[in-house]
Amino acid sequence: MSAHEYLIRAAGLLHLLVASANFVAPRLLDYRGSLARVTPIVRDVFVVQNVYIVLVLVGLAGACFAFPADLAGRSPLGRAVAGFLAIAFLSYWVRRSGFLPFVFYRLAFGVYLLYVFYVAGGPAC
Repeated sequence: MSAHEYLIRAAGLLHLLVASANFVAPRLLDYRGSLARVTPIVRDVFVVQNVYIVLVLVGLAGACFAFPADLAGRSPLGRAVAGFLAIAFLSYWVRRSGFLPFVFYRLAFGVYLLYVFYVAGGPAC
């Protein structure tokens, strides 16, 4: 297994870490109190979107664990998916890194930055 495949597996772990944060966030951020002040449709949309985000993150983590070689550049589809994910998450971490100065976010930003540089110009591309 190449170093790039290990990085992709690390990205899968980060996906699971972000997904697991959604199980703690409702209590820490007082979702119940905040959602009590909005209309039922807004509350339903919020809940459905949060569930959907968790499912997508878990699915992406599964893809990172099941197909690391493809995402590392063995297939054009794998490169396209990896490139999209790298750009999407890089933009997320850039936007969030200024607001949440935790070590985790800075570390994750570095991992995704390496991921972007690999997808943009790695040896398998």
